[in-house]
Amino acid sequence: MARGSSLAVVQIRQTFEGLRSLWQPCVLEDLEFHDCRFRNCVLDTSDAPDRRAIVRRIVLRNCRSTACSIRGAILEDCTVHSTRADDLFLPQACAFSRVTLKGRIGRMLLGTSLSSVPPAVAEAFDRSNAEFYRNVGWALDIAEVDADELEIRNIPVGLVRRDPERHIVFRRERAQARLWQDVNLRGTGLNIWLDDLATYGPEAAIFVVPDRNPRREQIRAAVRILIDRGIADST
Repeated sequence: MARGSSLAVVQIRQTFEGLRSLWQPCVLEDLEFHDCRFRNCVLDTSDAPDRRAIVRRIVLRNCRSTACSIRGAILEDCTVHSTRADDLFLPQACAFSRVTLKGRIGRMLLGTSLSSVPPAVAEAFDRSNAEFYRNVGWALDIAEVDADELEIRNIPVGLVRRDPERHIVFRRERAQARLWQDVNLRGTGLNIWLDDLATYGPEAAIFVVPDRNPRREQIRAAVRILIDRGIADST
């Protein structure tokens, strides 16, 4: 254990397994984790929006996680640098303020609503998050991210700092017009992604061109066509 320059407690090359905080409001702050491993760790305060965990001033650098989850928390002033999950990392109903993702981060889907709860609870968290974002200067910074897979939903796109060449805005209204069906998207996965957005998606979502996908250039070419036809936005 060490102290960081900002007086954060630093954990180096540690393994954390089976840590669980369930339905107990808590504040986790001023911690750094370097080259650590997390397995089967859960932070879940998804019972009510007024009982959320606060995760503040946390840094993850060169870490790895397996079967970990976080639900209903508020994340503020955090940095995730070159940290990957062995599976898709899917934080649910979390709200973000000044959270930076940079370096290689693996596979993430950010901004999803709660699942496996009564609809009234999921809707309450959606309303709470919408209100939260009305008072946020910026939510996420992904401008320097190297993503295997990254999608952002239910976070106002104007609050996301991004690279417009790689991080593309799609709007549900345009996806529902189905004009993308006239574009050859075979092999890109975009046809499936756009159909999902049109059918179930939020008002807008950010699609990140995968940096390490072997079909990256094919995906980029398809995205350029979608932008040229007004189906997607780079700005």
